[in-house]
Amino acid sequence: MLNQAGPMSISYFLRTVLTVLTVLVVFSLAGCGDESIVSSTGSRKADLGLSPALVGRDSLIPVMRVISPEDGAVVTSPFRVVVETEHFELAPKGRVRDGEGHFHVIIDHSCEPPSAQIPDDDLHLHVGSGAAETMVELEPGEHSLCVQLGDGFHTALKIFDTINITVEP
Repeated sequence: MLNQAGPMSISYFLRTVLTVLTVLVVFSLAGCGDESIVSSTGSRKADLGLSPALVGRDSLIPVMRVISPEDGAVVTSPFRVVVETEHFELAPKGRVRDGEGHFHVIIDHSCEPPSAQIPDDDLHLHVGSGAAETMVELEPGEHSLCVQLGDGFHTALKIFDTINITVEP
C-alpha cells in the first residue's frame, strides 16, 4: 500500500512515471533533426544543396516562389518574372554565403540538379544582380519556366518553382 508522505506516495510515483516518460520522448525525438524536414518542393533540408554548416543549424528551410506571372498565365513579350523568398536572401553573384544567392530562369528545360553548375546560355537566364525580378523576352507559344536558386557562383540549389505560360504574338 502506498502511503501519503514517504518515497512511495502516489504523487512521488506519478512524478517518477512522468519523468521517465519525458526522458523517453526526448530521446526518441533526438534523432529528428531539421535535416529531415521537407520543404515546399518536397526536398529534405539536407538535399537542397545547402552547405553542411547551414543544414546542421536550427534554421528554417529556404523557399522560393514565382509570384508573377502565375502558372498558366497568358502574357505578351517582354514580361516580368517576379519571385519571393523565405529564409533565403537574394544577393549579387560572385560571393558564396550560407542562405543567400540569386535566381535563374531556365526556359523550356528542366531544372538543374543540386550542385550542378547552371549553364550561361540563351535558355538559362542569370539574375546575378540580387534582384527579385527580371524581364524575359520569348517568342510566341507555350513555354515552361523553371525558376531556380543558385549560389553566388551559379551552383544549383534544389530550391525552385516551375510554371507554364503562353506568350501571345
